[in-house]
Amino acid sequence: MIYVYIAQNADKTQFLNDVLSRHIPAPFEILKGENGKPYIKNNPVYFNLSHSGNYCAVAISGSPVGVDIEVCGKGIRKAVLSTFPHREQSEIITETDFLNHWTARESYIKYCGGTLAHMLKLLEFSGGVLHYKDSPAAPQPRLFPCKSCSLAVCGDGEITIITDAV
Repeated sequence: MIYVYIAQNADKTQFLNDVLSRHIPAPFEILKGENGKPYIKNNPVYFNLSHSGNYCAVAISGSPVGVDIEVCGKGIRKAVLSTFPHREQSEIITETDFLNHWTARESYIKYCGGTLAHMLKLLEFSGGVLHYKDSPAAPQPRLFPCKSCSLAVCGDGEITIITDAV
C-alpha cells in the first residue's frame, strides 16, 4: 500500500515530519542516500517528498516509492520539452500534457533513487507508458491530474490519496 498525503500552504519539513509520525514511532532520523534520496535510519519504511508552488506531497510505503507534484500556471517549458524525444513531443499539446509527462518521468527517477542528469535522456513517456532505455519501466508511474496540479506516483501497490487540498 502506498499512502500519498497532499497539503496546500504547509511547511514542507513540518508536513513531512507529521506524515512520518503517523507511520513510524519517534524519534526517527532522516538521512540521504548517494544521490540525495531520503531514507529513515534503521527503519523499513520508504518515503518520498515533492513540492511545487504552495503544494506539498509525501508518499510513504513499505517498498521504494517516488512522487512528483507540479502546479499548473507556468505553461509548457519549451527548453525542457525540446529535450524529449520527438514522438513524446508530438503528444504534448497543453500544459497538463506537459506536466503529466514530466511528473511521470520524475516520479520514476525518484523511485529509482537516480538523478535527472543521469536518467532524463534515457526516459520516454509516450502512449501513456514510460520507457527506460527503450523498454517499459517497472513499475509504471500512475498519474493523478487535477485542475491546479499534476501528481505522479511510482511504486508497487495500491495507492491511497489523502488530502482536502486538491
